Amino acid sequence: MALLALKLGTLFCHKIINLKESGGASPRFLLLWVTMNFDSIALSKILGRDEHNLNSFWEEICSFYTDKTILITGANGSLGHGIREFLYSNKVVCNIINTDILLYPQDKSWKYLDVTNFDNVDLIVDNNIDIIFHFAADKHAPKGELTPETTISINIEGTTNILKCVSDSDTKIVLASTCKSCNPETIYGSTKLIAERLVLNAGHNVARYYNVVQSSDNVFEIWDKIEDPSKHKVMPCNRYFISIDEAVALTLFAGMSESGRYTISPGESRYMVDLHFDLYGVDGDAEFPRRGDRVSELRHSTSESIVDINSYPFEKILSEHDATMQ
Repeated sequence: MALLALKLGTLFCHKIINLKESGGASPRFLLLWVTMNFDSIALSKILGRDEHNLNSFWEEICSFYTDKTILITGANGSLGHGIREFLYSNKVVCNIINTDILLYPQDKSWKYLDVTNFDNVDLIVDNNIDIIFHFAADKHAPKGELTPETTISINIEGTTNILKCVSDSDTKIVLASTCKSCNPETIYGSTKLIAERLVLNAGHNVARYYNVVQSSDNVFEIWDKIEDPSKHKVMPCNRYFISIDEAVALTLFAGMSESGRYTISPGESRYMVDLHFDLYGVDGDAEFPRRGDRVSELRHSTSESIVDINSYPFEKILSEHDATMQ
């Protein structure tokens, strides 16, 4: 069978569309992450739905972040890149401090930050920062089972260091988290749940993501490197997906909201065997889960509930253990 026209090789190509010039109602810019031949039809096939239309939130978001000083940990990742591109493309006047343990040699404005080193964090984080988007994390679940000390150090101790350095300031933290923290079964998921509790107990915010389609090292990028789709390794599991635009919007929305845990509606979970066939027209090569892989994902844990906050598709997740529920 002929392959679907879906080539995901160039994950970080992007384009900026002026909504006024493209028939939109305002001159605001919308960041669209695209890949080579990665069109809206292919994205909808993966999501199992149309991508959420978030245009109605952009004006409020742009206004909120104007004149803010924003520090991004793990700024080299896809979410850090997405936050910068959105704010810059919308001409939001703000001060962004990019930090990472891996730096761009050609960009001297970036700051080295190892979140596991308290002295390093204390040197970088000061009281002039309005918001910290805390993306720095060890997020590879199978590796977390093999090197748990690294996952624990980055995800828990790193978050603790950030919290200590803002304890006497008005700085707001938005922690990047994951659906793997729902009834966690792995070291990775457990560390993210603990990080969530630390952040929420300190009165800050959590943005809980599902699988971001266009993030680096995603399964579609891995599949695309193998020419014969029948040789793609496909694990029989269920996954929720959101787009990179949706993840960026969720992060920015959480940053302007009251303390709590926020997410974005992902639609129905996708069975990966069926999804592969939908994309390529052939079955892949069945792969058994690795240690650390989760077969079925949850929208929320058993102690949590999703609350309508009149901002669809954004949602708030409340837990029986949250201070607001006491």
